[in-house]
Amino acid sequence: METVLEDYKKFNSYNEAYEVVKTAEVVGYDRNMYRVEVLKSFSNPNVPFSVRYLIQEHVMVQPTYPMTGDKFERKPEDMTVFVDIAGPWVAAQTAEDALSQALSFLAERAGHRA
Repeated sequence: METVLEDYKKFNSYNEAYEVVKTAEVVGYDRNMYRVEVLKSFSNPNVPFSVRYLIQEHVMVQPTYPMTGDKFERKPEDMTVFVDIAGPWVAAQTAEDALSQALSFLAERAGHRA
């Protein structure tokens, strides 16, 4: 995949390209599941690795299709999804350094205990 993403501009449709090279999930003392995705940038050589922060949420989803008349044929469903959350910007030279920085930042949010 790396070779394909290195040539992302040949598609004439993309301004940036990233590859998720590492994913970590941690459970904080707040009992929330956090996910950190380490992204390798193919569009900015000055920032080789950055991160995306997510939190696991439980949601109720009402399928909107199919319908019979004005009634849904499927009942609402309980689902678990990961939702983007704001976190401090991380710019690192290695994937491990990016992950380390992100986990350090998340420790405060997740209820770091000494």
